[in-house]
Amino acid sequence: MSQRSKWALAILLGLIGGLVNLLPLYFFDSSEFLFGQFFVLCSLVFTGLRYSCLTLAIVSSFLLYRWGHCWPSIVYLLELLWLYVFCLRRSKPILPLGAVFWFFSWTAYHLGYRPVCNGFSIANAYCCSV
Repeated sequence: MSQRSKWALAILLGLIGGLVNLLPLYFFDSSEFLFGQFFVLCSLVFTGLRYSCLTLAIVSSFLLYRWGHCWPSIVYLLELLWLYVFCLRRSKPILPLGAVFWFFSWTAYHLGYRPVCNGFSIANAYCCSV
């Protein structure tokens, strides 16, 4: 795939993912599902890390528009890096190792690991993304 088509695919997946994030898809307790991350992961698989970061930035801009913040993108960026390092570089399956990331982040959150940076707790970003 040429570099120009990778850029185009990353932008297209970012726009589709952003529009999907604008859909009000609620769970039982009125928590929202953010399915835009699926398109970021597709961008990671099909185009690589650099282009998937662009896709994540586009998808996050739609969250910024809708919620007034895009803090869940911090956790999604960490997931993106995790999957790149532990899955794509080692040719391992994404789903089980993605579940390991969410297990570790969930465990760290519930054990009280909540680092604070400039008055903002990373735990707030995790709560927004779950």
